[in-house]
Amino acid sequence: MAGRDEIELIRERADMLEIVSRYVNLKKAGKNYIGLCPFHQDKTPSFTVNPDKKLFHCFGCNEGGDIFQFLMKIERIDFSEALARLAAQTGVPIRRERASPLQKLKELNERVCVYFQTNLVSPAGQRARDYLKQRGFSQEIIEKFRLGYALARWDDLVKRFSDSLEALETLGLALRTKDGSPYDRFRDRVIFPIWSPTGEIIGFAGRSLSDEEPKYLNISNTPLFEKGTVLYGLNFARHAVRDSQTLVIVEGYTDVISAHQAGIENVVAGMGTALTINQAHLIRRYASRVILAYDCDAAGRAATLRGMANLRNVELDVFVALLPIDHDPDSFVRAHGREAFLQILHRAVPFHEFYLQSLLEDHPVETVVGKEKILQNVREFLPTLASMAVRYEIIRELGRVLNLPEEDVARAVKSGKRVGIMAAPGVGEPAWGPEEHLLYFVLQRDLPLSQLRAQLDIQDFTRYPEIARVLWELGDEWTVEQVLDRLSAEDQGVVRRLLLSQPPWRESDRGRAREEALARMRRERVARRLARLREEVRAAEQAGDRERVWQLQEELVQLLQGGRR
Repeated sequence: MAGRDEIELIRERADMLEIVSRYVNLKKAGKNYIGLCPFHQDKTPSFTVNPDKKLFHCFGCNEGGDIFQFLMKIERIDFSEALARLAAQTGVPIRRERASPLQKLKELNERVCVYFQTNLVSPAGQRARDYLKQRGFSQEIIEKFRLGYALARWDDLVKRFSDSLEALETLGLALRTKDGSPYDRFRDRVIFPIWSPTGEIIGFAGRSLSDEEPKYLNISNTPLFEKGTVLYGLNFARHAVRDSQTLVIVEGYTDVISAHQAGIENVVAGMGTALTINQAHLIRRYASRVILAYDCDAAGRAATLRGMANLRNVELDVFVALLPIDHDPDSFVRAHGREAFLQILHRAVPFHEFYLQSLLEDHPVETVVGKEKILQNVREFLPTLASMAVRYEIIRELGRVLNLPEEDVARAVKSGKRVGIMAAPGVGEPAWGPEEHLLYFVLQRDLPLSQLRAQLDIQDFTRYPEIARVLWELGDEWTVEQVLDRLSAEDQGVVRRLLLSQPPWRESDRGRAREEALARMRRERVARRLARLREEVRAAEQAGDRERVWQLQEELVQLLQGGRR
């Protein structure tokens, strides 16, 4: 199999425009070339190629990728065959693999997993064992989930498996410095193996025991693991789901482990990403009903709502379990036990009711501005739902709470074009909000990432948190290939769209659009913090905690004063 350098050389030498033109009639449109998409019934040219960035993307069906992925899709061949064809065309010699490369990678993953487990029970693993004990995990559950420990050394794994260094890189377990020296991706971290639904180890994640960021670190996409297609713990949960046909989805690894330890085994995690359509199809193979059990902050994020829409669009019944403030499933189960968590799941509400409830908490329904913001949010969200019945139910309930006729609500949701620099693009194209604008400027290298990081945090990107997280991790030296390699297929599509799109504003408005997007993101951050503080004040008042109420009121006043400046 070709190494990374050979693959990059093939990608660099390949004439993407010439190769794609063999299958698609392309016409120049600015820096891009457009044509009718070969992957769906396309009536107007929605297929876009950028020969400089060596990417293609269809704005109709969302197919996209690089030259290898184009050839694989159009010819229905695997990567090795696409590689061989392009290598022959570009004159790049490649090495041939004698045995099954995937099987070798799986075997190495298994050996690495055993090594991490051995580290955990060694004297060097004492701190990791203390951490797991503090989390309340039993020895039985640690062994069931095969938890391990990566030593606090930069070269432990690359020296231990020095005969498999290239495979370690392929599996995302080893990286290289700028001078080419290999080093371990995971250092001083508790290790969580990630399985396929059938129980094969396909990747790893690590939880930092030091101050190293990020706290949780996943491997990048590999031949065995692709973000947005895997659910943590499904290899165990798929057996527990047979009778109830209900799958509980939580956010993190420890949420899953705590639930399983409590005997609630139909629980899986989306591993920190908004649930993708691929994950939704995977869930549909095992269950007909889904309960989302996230903490309050995660449940209300726009990216999470997008994931809920994906689940509903594959005809799953979707419910949301409402956890108390300051609790996630892991902390709640440890504090209150199994029966209390089962009661939370039993009281889960239909997802469209939760969606409306979260809107009403974020925007005051008593004011005209609050009603307008609610209608604007619904206007953007409804088109993501395939079910006419669910859309109608949202409109009907919205009319009731806003005290407006259903017909007026339906009209307002269907029309109501936004105007100005932040206006949506043409018919059929996804709307551009402030996140799309800022990511566009970063991806086009019009906005240095360091400048963006000085003003905003990852948490401010509620629609595309994974894209922001990857950019934050890579820093100003990011490349398109590195970004795409670390994202799910759905987020890859977003990045390609932003790289190849024409922005919905005039070139003369470029600077103003950037500043307006930054200002709007800052305002939305303040609004979210205000909503959260007001909710905490209500909870403290109900609990009779006067000292906490005064403390929160003081924070609220400071935030309001800061937001007006």
